[in-house]
Amino acid sequence: MLTALTGYALLQCLLFVGIFAVALVPPVRRSLTPSLLKRARVRERAVQQFFASGLHKTRERTGVLIFASLGERQAEVLADVGIDEKVAASDWEAAIADLVAGVRAGRPADGFVAAIERCGRLLAQHFPAGSDNPDELPNALVESPQR
Repeated sequence: MLTALTGYALLQCLLFVGIFAVALVPPVRRSLTPSLLKRARVRERAVQQFFASGLHKTRERTGVLIFASLGERQAEVLADVGIDEKVAASDWEAAIADLVAGVRAGRPADGFVAAIERCGRLLAQHFPAGSDNPDELPNALVESPQR
């Protein structure tokens, strides 16, 4: 025979299992994750990708990474110290805004192109191409599996 206390404990267990199961659904989990934690995760993975891709190995320290995380639905632009000294953070935020606008409009490729073009204009302004400033990095899209 179930006592009131046993029934209450059983109800709590069932409620816990139900909430846990719902929280495993990616959109639900994404909405329950605090923005600050998502931003930190995206930043950490962007930094890892920046170094894993060797973007920090240019002569003038001018590597740039445009990083988009589909899982967290956030993006980040990372610039090496040579660029970071000359380009304001608000300029990178404008590139992210271009990317986000394209994604929201259902045209993510256009968003990436707009962000890349904006970054290219910023780089050309501070680091014009020439024989003394060669393109040292591959200009390529790199896709990584989601975690």
